[in-house]
Amino acid sequence: VQTVPRIVHFIHGLADQPHAFSYSDHLAVRLASRAIHDATLNLHYHHEPTGPFWHKTKPMLRLHKVELPTSIFNRPLRHHAHRADVLRLRVLLEHGGLYLDLDVLVLRDFAPIFDAAAKTGFAIAREGDAQHGGDHGLCNAVLVAVPNSSFASRWLASYSSFGSSALDPWNGHSVAKPLRLAHAHPASVVVLDYDAFFWPDWDEEPLAQLLLERTDPLAVGTDGRGRFALPLGHHVAEPFVLSQWSPAYLSAVASSLNCILSRHVVPPLARGVARNCSCARLGAEARG
Repeated sequence: VQTVPRIVHFIHGLADQPHAFSYSDHLAVRLASRAIHDATLNLHYHHEPTGPFWHKTKPMLRLHKVELPTSIFNRPLRHHAHRADVLRLRVLLEHGGLYLDLDVLVLRDFAPIFDAAAKTGFAIAREGDAQHGGDHGLCNAVLVAVPNSSFASRWLASYSSFGSSALDPWNGHSVAKPLRLAHAHPASVVVLDYDAFFWPDWDEEPLAQLLLERTDPLAVGTDGRGRFALPLGHHVAEPFVLSQWSPAYLSAVASSLNCILSRHVVPPLARGVARNCSCARLGAEARG
């Protein structure tokens, strides 16, 4: 039985122009560094990130510059998200390990997931709660693999039809296709429940609960023991708070997410900003 290497892979800078590294990007790397014990953290990029949070993050990472993947099987990859979809599979085939989108916050070590993936070669989780009509497929924002896994190889080969099939052009190959492959080749993959990595889903109500409200989200839908990570859903969450998220906001505002993160990371406080001490009472209030 192969093992999953303790390597964490991130991808950034595959758009046509460079982008700044955000505070949430920084926290994603920082939390992974603390939670995935004894792991090497790699950033695969074409354009090196910019900005003050990049300079804080860079020492935590091993940098791997890549050619911009603008096509696969002679089919164009025009959007940076599709370029990252392809690159993550290539990286996992070559190296194995854990791939994380930069809008995923790790809460605890992935050792049980690594062990499960070692038995089949690959692990992935559902996106959405089937019981509430939200089962969208298998999401590629968090992937665990041994090197040269058969599931990753089949998945990458499926891009020979990219852009020419009846699949949704946005997520057909990144969400719907792996679900089809898992049904066809169940022995090659471990499929985890959605709340392992993907609660809340990409809709506004649970994201607002996580980002704005003072409830205990770990008590919603699960007992918390099966949850390894939380997704921020950048494209949906920006209107709430992420565009203004900062160390001062995390320290001072007792939203659900900020309280969760306060248990895992102590952010540098902005000058003159006091830490909010109500997070310790949040769980008791939610249960009461």
